[in-house]
Amino acid sequence: MESTELNLFNNIFSKKISDDVMKFITPSYDFWLNFKKNHIFYKGTLKPNTLSTQISWLKDRNFTDSVSKCLTCSDINLFRACLGSDLIQLKVNQIIICAISISNATIFSPPTYYKNNIHPGKCLVHACTLLKKDCPILIILDSDESVPEFAEYKLETLQDIQNIYKGKLYGYFFKHNNEIDLQFFSKYSNYNKFDDIGWLGDPTINWEKFWNNVTKLTCDGEEIQFKHLESNIDVKMKLDPNPNVLKDIFREDIIVKV
Repeated sequence: MESTELNLFNNIFSKKISDDVMKFITPSYDFWLNFKKNHIFYKGTLKPNTLSTQISWLKDRNFTDSVSKCLTCSDINLFRACLGSDLIQLKVNQIIICAISISNATIFSPPTYYKNNIHPGKCLVHACTLLKKDCPILIILDSDESVPEFAEYKLETLQDIQNIYKGKLYGYFFKHNNEIDLQFFSKYSNYNKFDDIGWLGDPTINWEKFWNNVTKLTCDGEEIQFKHLESNIDVKMKLDPNPNVLKDIFREDIIVKV
């Protein structure tokens, strides 16, 4: 068992990330064992609207205006956030890409819940809420921390952790705000390339096709207009209250296969 866990450790914690904000820690096996000794791991499931994952992101960046707060919406009003700042629109893009990626697929890389926060995976959890899908998560708790109601069962080994992911699993330790942070994610399906820093890169989206589809499908409700900065497309759409519209908007064929 020990040799198997050591081999898994070397395989999982094998890649470095060069992040300017979070200081990457190259862990030894003893470092992992010590962290594991002081923490408890669970597999859990978040039902739609269990957590509003964007609230902490907005707070950390001092976004308090009403348009920016639309980033927390779990319905068509999410698109109203595109009327806000460039950074807010970038976050909306990430949620859109996640929603498209999971529209007709199972969740291959469960987000990490640690220190009462989802990271990585905020946009994925939000996308699941938009599509009314359950979201599997990895829960990491301090040894004296109470178990949240969305926890299901304990994960005792790295093999147990790996089993809840699909594809190649990566683990990372960081030091951020004087705290040790552990993250896991897997490389799979449309998320199969790394960006320049070392995080998984987003799949390429045919934005023209996406916004044409949005315009065609949103027939009722308040009309909004904005420029989509990434594609330089002028978008005119309606905030259609029909809940079925979102499922039609987030179609997997919008992803460009490369």
